[in-house]
Amino acid sequence: MPRGKASAVPSHDLVTPRQFCWACVCFLASVLVLQICILAVLLRRLSELQSLAAPEATAHAVAAAALAQQLEGSLVRAAAPNLRAAAVGGVATAGSGPGFDGRNLALGVAVGMSADSVLLFLSSLLRASDCDVTLLVDQPLDASLLQAEDLDQGRITFETIARPLPAPWEAWPIEDARYWLFKEYLNRAQVQSKYDRVQLSDVDDVAFQADPFAWLAGADAGVHAFAGEPSQLVRTDAKVADFLRECYGVGQEFASKQSLAAGYVLGAARAVAKYADSVAAELESHQGCQRQGVHEAMHNYVLRREDPGFAVTIHENRRGPVWTGGKVPKGTLILDRDSSAVLMEDRKQYTVLHQYTEHEDLWRRLTKRFLKSHHERLAVLDCSAFDVEPGDMPGFDLDHVPAETSKDCCVACLNDATNCGGFAFSEGRRHCWLKLVGGIRRTAKRGDDMLAGLKIPR
Repeated sequence: MPRGKASAVPSHDLVTPRQFCWACVCFLASVLVLQICILAVLLRRLSELQSLAAPEATAHAVAAAALAQQLEGSLVRAAAPNLRAAAVGGVATAGSGPGFDGRNLALGVAVGMSADSVLLFLSSLLRASDCDVTLLVDQPLDASLLQAEDLDQGRITFETIARPLPAPWEAWPIEDARYWLFKEYLNRAQVQSKYDRVQLSDVDDVAFQADPFAWLAGADAGVHAFAGEPSQLVRTDAKVADFLRECYGVGQEFASKQSLAAGYVLGAARAVAKYADSVAAELESHQGCQRQGVHEAMHNYVLRREDPGFAVTIHENRRGPVWTGGKVPKGTLILDRDSSAVLMEDRKQYTVLHQYTEHEDLWRRLTKRFLKSHHERLAVLDCSAFDVEPGDMPGFDLDHVPAETSKDCCVACLNDATNCGGFAFSEGRRHCWLKLVGGIRRTAKRGDDMLAGLKIPR
């Protein structure tokens, strides 16, 4: 190489000052964006914690753990489903928990119900929707029953209700006290931070023909409630009208409005939580109105008052997504010729069937469609585990189900081996009444078609 001449270096191997500056700017911008994201997460979580009314210490611990996981880039998943919050306010964890990887939650109270009633609810819902389900129960269903129906147990949580409930709720009937259970669970489990949409519903008389959350995705925000038949006004619904007068001294301003059926609402998680808080607060502040079913009036009052504190959309029974069958005349159902699905007046399919137990034929259709294991057990089981004789068994009611023969009763009772001690069956009415352990058989009256079966002690 000639002396005094610099060697030629290709320009693409050098980093120019301008490129270096741009690299620094991009790096600093990335760090800034990351810090802003972390700050936004912290502020959102802090706001959610402050919005909870008097959270329990365990709820704080759950929120803190969730925040730590979120900052580490993870979520609460089903990897360890049994590591859940400890018992708080009368509810103790039992069974497996959902993975919380969905954004929709179905929440219900299933106390004093037969296994078949709960299985029909779960089977119809989980076949239609990918939501998570939490049921507050007196006793979880045996895993073998869920397995027999091919249900995804990873999406089902049973939480056992610890009794007695705190005052004043233990004195209330469970169908009224459940609003406090809803409120307590929604707050304690931090549901608003895990889910976008929540359904609160009955369990023993609700079935699904399609995914309720798919319908809700295209609907307005807030809480969605559902009216009964067009002719069912508050003034003609004696129970609701009487409770409104007794508890609130009102009624005239509600008289011409359609009565809203309690037992099924859904909507945005935050709005549904406010709804549960409101109904529980009304029940607690009107303890002098403590009667079974008074929640129906509280439900109507909260949703019909001038400012409920959240958006409310009310749907008609014959054109909305939910069919409420309690006051629908027998024999007037419109059924799809091929699928036997219940249809609206415009021949569109309802999404949810509420109070289907008021229609015996429909109940049988749903049982046949969704309880696969029931029919499999009918084929292999007999009633040898029961002492069956003509007679009745007054009281000791557990649940009731449609039944073609006494064998249907035997299978339904065996599905609930812990609580069910027998049954009463009417051949003429094709119906079975499951009985708690301890029931006493009485001799049949002349001309009666009743059979009573008592489980034989093993």
